[in-house]
Amino acid sequence: GYRWGTSTFLGSSRTDAAEFSGFRDVTDVTTGFAMACALRANGTVWCWGRNDKGQVGDGAWDYEALAPVQVPGLDDAVAIDAGSAHVCAVRRGGTVWCWGSNVNAQLGHGTTDFSRHGLPEQVGTDVQRITDAGAIDAGAQSTCVIRRTGAVACWGAGSMVQLLQPNPVLSGRPIYDVPLIDDAVEIASDNPTCVLRSS
Repeated sequence: GYRWGTSTFLGSSRTDAAEFSGFRDVTDVTTGFAMACALRANGTVWCWGRNDKGQVGDGAWDYEALAPVQVPGLDDAVAIDAGSAHVCAVRRGGTVWCWGSNVNAQLGHGTTDFSRHGLPEQVGTDVQRITDAGAIDAGAQSTCVIRRTGAVACWGAGSMVQLLQPNPVLSGRPIYDVPLIDDAVEIASDNPTCVLRSS
């Protein structure tokens, strides 16, 4: 894996590419505000950079991770995406786990506690878990997944109806089956939220 830029949070003030030693098996990478995460071929997730909201995912915060730190408890991730200050991962079984800032309920843990969470927690409540997630996209204030059926589930801030609901809403748990969409293949979740359909 390579990185460059002038942000000290990214572990470099270089303007040319610099390689992270030992990271030659990265399958996906995502960036938030002054932080980044990488998904490796063995299913582990590694993050570095700004960590004021716990977005590095190692259980701590208020420090700068200048080198990749492994996110504990994730060894079968298949997809990752970062918002401004939160990160989510889809695991092989279709569950979704998020960490970092929850100021807009974008972690989907069933709460609107407006706090930070430094370790991955499963999205949904005990009776309302996502177990069939495929693609995922984390926006600045919300997160959406495409389910294996092609349906879409979203959570977080919907003040600009970016949760694809008829009215503004703030939801700390997934809103399932966005109306009229059952064939989504790609999604971009922010303000606005956009979906690419197969038909």
